Amino acid sequence: VAMVRRGADAGEPVIRGLGWERVPTQVGCHPVYGACPARMDPPSMYVSPGSLQRIQVIKGLPSVTLGPGATGGRLILETDFDRGVNPEPGYTGNLRLAWDGGRDGYHGHFTAEGGSDALDARGTASVAQLGDYTSGGGVTVPADLTKYAGSLSLGGRPTEPSRLFGHAQFTREEDVDYPSLPMDVAWSEATTVTLGYRNEAPSYQVFHVRGGIEVARGVHIEAGIENLFDEDYHEYLTREAVLAGGGLKPGDEIPAPGRYAHVSLSVLF
Repeated sequence: VAMVRRGADAGEPVIRGLGWERVPTQVGCHPVYGACPARMDPPSMYVSPGSLQRIQVIKGLPSVTLGPGATGGRLILETDFDRGVNPEPGYTGNLRLAWDGGRDGYHGHFTAEGGSDALDARGTASVAQLGDYTSGGGVTVPADLTKYAGSLSLGGRPTEPSRLFGHAQFTREEDVDYPSLPMDVAWSEATTVTLGYRNEAPSYQVFHVRGGIEVARGVHIEAGIENLFDEDYHEYLTREAVLAGGGLKPGDEIPAPGRYAHVSLSVLF
């Protein structure tokens, strides 16, 4: 996995030599595409690195779950700021300032994150002012850039084991010079909003043994043992099941059957 520089301050993901639309980038479940066919604005420029919780790299062919495309792979940018179950209330902040002598400019980034018992929150703000740079051979390369970005992530668990979360990102760029193209950008703005819901029910493994035999023509006997190791597990109700009745609410645990045997006889005539 590599990143190829595009524009003045953005990277294009490349997996096993494949890039462009063959390696789509998505924020959560939302695919993000640049506006320029010459890749002056790859999707990575629309998401602030400080707003990311993790980056998932998927190599291989297109996924049935995630959608078509992705011949070379896929990048999933996760923005859900999740502090886990029963977090400690409170907030923390982080301020970073950096000077870039090669670009004769600076970067600044501020993050505030934390929350209460029921809410996770993270806000970011960043600014960058960069200029041209000089190569080792003394050539001045146009790479001016002024960039402002901000993001807000909110999430919580209204009921266990569900989680509801949202993320909003705003990016504005001004006076952008592109080294490889005879053009620049006076200004551009992009706003990305994602909302998500997931169920975090614990996983379990259950083993069954089943078999059958035809004792005569058209006469079949089938038998089996369900939950062979007598696993103690339960399933979580969906909201649709709750609305159907039964006096239960979302998040209630329903114990599943333990080990049991069954026999069936079928006759074809």
